[in-house]
Amino acid sequence: MRAKLLPVVLATLVLFSTLQAQTNSKPKASPTPAAPANTNDCGCDVPLPEVLATVNRVNITRQQLTASQARIKELQEEVSNARKRELDLQINSRLLDEEAKRRGSSTGKVLEEEVIAKVAEPTDAEALAFFEPNKDRIRSDFATVKKDIIDYLRNQRQTEQANLFVDRLRAAAQVKLSGIEVSPPASEADLARIFATVNGKNITSADVENALKPLVTSVQDQVYALRKSEMDVKINDILLVQEATKKVTSTKALLEAEVIAKLPIITEAVAQKFYDENKERLRGDFATLKVQLIEYLKEKAKSDQEEVFATRLRNAATVRIFLTPLIPPRWSKPDPPKNNP
Repeated sequence: MRAKLLPVVLATLVLFSTLQAQTNSKPKASPTPAAPANTNDCGCDVPLPEVLATVNRVNITRQQLTASQARIKELQEEVSNARKRELDLQINSRLLDEEAKRRGSSTGKVLEEEVIAKVAEPTDAEALAFFEPNKDRIRSDFATVKKDIIDYLRNQRQTEQANLFVDRLRAAAQVKLSGIEVSPPASEADLARIFATVNGKNITSADVENALKPLVTSVQDQVYALRKSEMDVKINDILLVQEATKKVTSTKALLEAEVIAKLPIITEAVAQKFYDENKERLRGDFATLKVQLIEYLKEKAKSDQEEVFATRLRNAATVRIFLTPLIPPRWSKPDPPKNNP
């Protein structure tokens, strides 16, 4: 069980560093190169072309992609916030590694000794004392939430103990912040920027960016998928209007003829067959799930037929797409900067 708590403790160490950095006096920031125009501070996007696609000479512009923008902003803020925390993580990780080496131990063992072993396990009485003044907000009986409350109280205590441990490690170490803002690199040369030194060893922009690569790649993939999905909908809508105009009918009537009229009838037997083929993944017997399965199969059949119709329209049209997947910067690794004496 203690081994399962180690990730919580590690996260706590990082969290405390962030709070500490916010409350301590900050050195004056040195000027850093500005990010490329039309990009945000996540370092995970590029300026979009004005025209993202053309459909039979009708343009779809970047200003028209608005539905996915809120979610894209959330994803990019995740990267920005992660970058702000990463320097603290790098500092704490190095201090923890050095402490483990000094003791001839592992980081996991050090955390066990300095954090987990020093935290008293919350009692049922303490959990109940927390539950009583909060039960109106919890809206559940004590027996149901007791374990969750004990986990919460344990995590609180581990946080407090981890705070003390981090404080001791930092007090005994030489940690110097350069004052350079932890921002995405605008060029390969920026990877050599030194953000901090820990006992004479530098933490550079390259260290931060290498650690963030999996997150940046994931966010870029999601951002592209969101934009592509919204653009595909707009392409299909334009083609639908154009086809309806050509046939001198309404879009509703066209969809009725090309989609609704061609839908298969979803009978109980069809639903039963689907259930039999997928019952290992479904929770519940057929009688319980029958109505839901029939509705699901109807919606799937409609979606499939809409896709068939949209594909037919696309194949008969001239569609050009200029939106491309985002590619993480592939700068070569810079020469390591010399450590401060």
